[in-house]
Amino acid sequence: ALICAAVDSRDLRVAESWFDRATNAGVEPDEVARSYIVSCAVQLRDASALERLNKRHGVSTETVAFRVLVDEAAAKAFDGMIRNAAKTGDLQNAKRWMMQAQAAGIEPSGATQLGLIDAALRKENTTVVEASDLATAQKWYEMAVQAGFQLGVSAFSHLIEDAADAGELLVADFWFQQAISEGVVLSTEVLSKLVDSAAKRGELATAVMWFQHGVTARIKPNGVTFNTLINAVAKN
Repeated sequence: ALICAAVDSRDLRVAESWFDRATNAGVEPDEVARSYIVSCAVQLRDASALERLNKRHGVSTETVAFRVLVDEAAAKAFDGMIRNAAKTGDLQNAKRWMMQAQAAGIEPSGATQLGLIDAALRKENTTVVEASDLATAQKWYEMAVQAGFQLGVSAFSHLIEDAADAGELLVADFWFQQAISEGVVLSTEVLSKLVDSAAKRGELATAVMWFQHGVTARIKPNGVTFNTLINAVAKN
């Protein structure tokens, strides 16, 4: 009862202390108390406490709760290695860590896979994006979605506008198409930004394509959007 009370208060140190006192007095805590303290250690992400309980008192570490803790630690480790590789443009190692994680039955987080997508689209910090890069990015994006990762309107808008500002038209188009395919209704400002970015770079066909796709996707163009497109047509 004292062990369970300490666990209810999320005071693992006190719970361990009562566990020690009980065993030292020749009283073995029952399975309820053992499960309680293991559950508390897992909730507090305290792997060292689980090790102590195992060594001192033979508390089984083959519990579902312990395996969850180990899996989470492994997932975080893989996430860190994949993200670091992706951030430095080391796609080869990022892919390798991704494959090793999946081989171990660990699915990297959606945020980590988003980092991989971004790395594929911005390989070696260049604005030149090849078809193979887009295919890789598409594959990883689909994997991220399957893992439960979802982007909202603001996230899509941010990704599209960042790419448009940097003149990365293919990257902007990648995220624009993903948003449309998922039924995300982007703002008029995002559409105007896309049209303007393409027009400034002499990509009239791209500007028109985005305008048409935007209208089809229920994005309402405004005066700025129309004027940008008209000026682009006039210049060409």
